[in-house]
Amino acid sequence: MQYIGIDIGKRNFIAAFPQDQGYRTITYKNEPKGIETFLAQLDKSADHCVLEATGNYGALLLQMLTGHGIVVSMVNPKQTKQFARMMLVVNKTDKVDAQLIALIS
Repeated sequence: MQYIGIDIGKRNFIAAFPQDQGYRTITYKNEPKGIETFLAQLDKSADHCVLEATGNYGALLLQMLTGHGIVVSMVNPKQTKQFARMMLVVNKTDKVDAQLIALIS
């Protein structure tokens, strides 16, 4: 199972894909076409998406992921914040948040 961390914003979302060393992050538009592009890169038998609970911003993404049979989990934003403190992360960016969300799993 591969955990993909996703940091969601109003217009975009950033996905952190694990690699041999670290993560590769890609930004997608938070709209149907951008989500379809993201879905095309996923393997429903091997990928597990982890999202931060961000209210309505992630609703369409969540709906489309589950509609395509992708396993999805949601984490509380406070969990991500506390995990970042524990990992001694000083510079929090959307890319770093996506990576932290993947690591929480």
